[in-house]
Amino acid sequence: MSGEVVLAQALFNNPITLIPAKNTNVIYCLYDYDAGGLVLMKIDTSKKLEAIRPHSFIKSILYSSPWFVEDARLDDWQQVYEYLNNLPPYSFKHQAVPGYNFVVLQLAYSREGLLDEMKRQIDSMVKTGATGWPIDSDSVPTNRVRPLR
Repeated sequence: MSGEVVLAQALFNNPITLIPAKNTNVIYCLYDYDAGGLVLMKIDTSKKLEAIRPHSFIKSILYSSPWFVEDARLDDWQQVYEYLNNLPPYSFKHQAVPGYNFVVLQLAYSREGLLDEMKRQIDSMVKTGATGWPIDSDSVPTNRVRPLR
C-alpha cells in the first residue's frame, strides 16, 4: 500500500529522523515534541490506520496516514537507540531531517544530544517499569506498585 504520512511541523515540534526497522514493514519516526520530549512513532506500512490511544502525543502530531501508527514500546526505543549509537556521525547528518537554521540560533539535534535525551527517556521507562513513552497509566503495567501522589 502506498501513501504518505503528514506530521505537524513547527518551530519546536518537528520530525528528527526516519529509521527502518529490522522488520521491513515498519518505519520509526523520531519526533521532537517540545512539550513532551522525544516521541518515537512506529509506522507499520502493512496495516491500515486505526484509532490512536487517547493519551498519546501522536494525536496532536499526526495529521494523516494510510498506515497504522502507534507509540513505540521500550524495546523499539532500545533498538532505535542502538541503531543511532552505531551510526557514523556523518551518516546521521545525512539521515536527519533538516532543522531550522537562523543566523544566531540553530534548532537541530546533534547526534550526541539526541542520544543523551533518548537515554534519559529510556532510563525513565526502565526505572518506572513503563512499556512506552509518555509514561502514563497506559504504559505502566497495572500490577506494578506505584507511589501515592
